[in-house]
Amino acid sequence: MKIDKIIIHHINLPLIEPFITWFGKIDVRETLIVEVHSGDYIWYWESPHLHIPMYTSEYLEGWKNLLIKHILPRFINREIDDPRDTRNIYKDIKWNNISKASIEMAIWDLFAKKSGLPLYKYLWSTKNYSQVWISIGIQKDIDSLIQRIWIDLKDWYKRIKIKIKPGTDLDVLESIRKVFPDLKLMVDANSSYSLEKYTDLQKMDKYNLMMIEQPLGEWDIIDHSFLQKELQTPICLDESIHTYDDARKAIQLESCKIINIKPARLWWIWETLEIHDMCVEKSIPLWVGGMMESGIWRAFLDHIATLPWFILPWDNVPQKTYFEDDIIDTKTVFENGIMTVGDQHWIWVEINQEKLKKYLIDTTIIK
Repeated sequence: MKIDKIIIHHINLPLIEPFITWFGKIDVRETLIVEVHSGDYIWYWESPHLHIPMYTSEYLEGWKNLLIKHILPRFINREIDDPRDTRNIYKDIKWNNISKASIEMAIWDLFAKKSGLPLYKYLWSTKNYSQVWISIGIQKDIDSLIQRIWIDLKDWYKRIKIKIKPGTDLDVLESIRKVFPDLKLMVDANSSYSLEKYTDLQKMDKYNLMMIEQPLGEWDIIDHSFLQKELQTPICLDESIHTYDDARKAIQLESCKIINIKPARLWWIWETLEIHDMCVEKSIPLWVGGMMESGIWRAFLDHIATLPWFILPWDNVPQKTYFEDDIIDTKTVFENGIMTVGDQHWIWVEINQEKLKKYLIDTTIIK
């Protein structure tokens, strides 16, 4: 397989309402769409960076510069015999995992397309569906949050994830449990707590939560090990898992009982598959995490989430839930808390060219 040309589309997708977490507010989802040409094949991919380094140290403009100058030129007119070969093409570039993942995922998808298989089958998954839940950002007040949960439950979501931070946590959980005593609920702290405040986290045990996601620092594994021993509620590590070794150490140190995998942060699919198999062996439940991406990256995550050991729901919803509009037309089906992908080739999305032009900021061509 040889890549002839790559086009980068820089776009801006407006959100229906701001999405607020501890690390900041997102009003508009700025993202980069990568259009790859290989002979008669044309397919699209995405780089799910945020516009500033608020969630990870990587950010959109830095990635765009790295991609154009140092990564994508290495792929032009280069023969690739196996998608796993991509790792050797830029192994000298340290970290920047999300940047490298955007093209690596595209290579896997192209090989799936050329093999005549949907991506989930190319990745050896045996089912075409996964469970989903909805993620609710921090609301302006408790009444607004309760109302939002009512709406989401009417829209068939059976499990709810809410964002929390110190000061916007215990009162919120108390109010939710008064109204929804049996709701399957989890909370995501996005690294907003410190170990000194672990007693506040202990108080969450009484609210019967499915998990507390990433309470402590992004890179921490050691302190989470202490904290998990002090909690009845399972800790789920997210931002702490950048590599297979991170996951291995977290399991060995008993720093968590659940892991959230974001394939982009792991750099490449093979790392995701290796963590998946290790967690099967260690009986550590997995689920897939997203970052408010467009429908292109979401479609890829749909296929990843079908792998056998992603046994917990993931925060995937129809794009119309968050976005005023999207640049794809997709046949992914959502019904009764279940997401189903199709058996057509690759990830089963089609780019709406008119919408791509509508939200376009600029275009860069590499050939």
